[in-house]
Amino acid sequence: MNILAIIPARMGSSRFPGKPLEKILGKPMIGHVYDKVNQCDLLTKTVVATCDDDIKEYIESIGGEAVMTGDYHERASDRCAEALGYLEKQNGVKYDIIVMVQGDEPMTHPNMITEAVAPMLDDPTSNLDAESECIFNEALLRIKKEIDITIIIVSHRLDSISNADKIIVLNKGLVASEGTHSELMKQKGWYADAWKMQSVSSDKIN
Repeated sequence: MNILAIIPARMGSSRFPGKPLEKILGKPMIGHVYDKVNQCDLLTKTVVATCDDDIKEYIESIGGEAVMTGDYHERASDRCAEALGYLEKQNGVKYDIIVMVQGDEPMTHPNMITEAVAPMLDDPTSNLDAESECIFNEALLRIKKEIDITIIIVSHRLDSISNADKIIVLNKGLVASEGTHSELMKQKGWYADAWKMQSVSSDKIN
């Protein structure tokens, strides 16, 4: 199974221009993210998707791979989609699972990716109870039927996944809740609480 990790990054952040190359302990933030993600043994390939030459040149200088994308993308997922199309065509490889890790997540640990991906490998429901196993399998089948790939997004900003057709909230390997953004908000569980907290934090920043 081919598993691709894509790290979207751009210099033109409205809140913090140049953020990816800002140094943390003497090392650019995007370097921390790339190194941590690349340490995950389950990944076939790790690439950075960017529209900035400075980021591409830095990633290549540390032995990494970067793909140039258009500078018109409004969402990180769109940038990743362009990079995915290029990589599959260029390398003649079909990726089964795509892991998108935000470029401003320097605290990402390879185990986080392993925990997210592992349930979808050899025994995708090994940690689920019977009812959750059915829900999980049905969700995976719907995703595979519609787009023929599985996309996992690792992000601290829930707005990155709010438009997804299906959001599955896992807690210690078990499906805690699942549904669309609006459905999860009505359930008033962990997702709804986290969304409200992030909305308050965002308002304070703005």
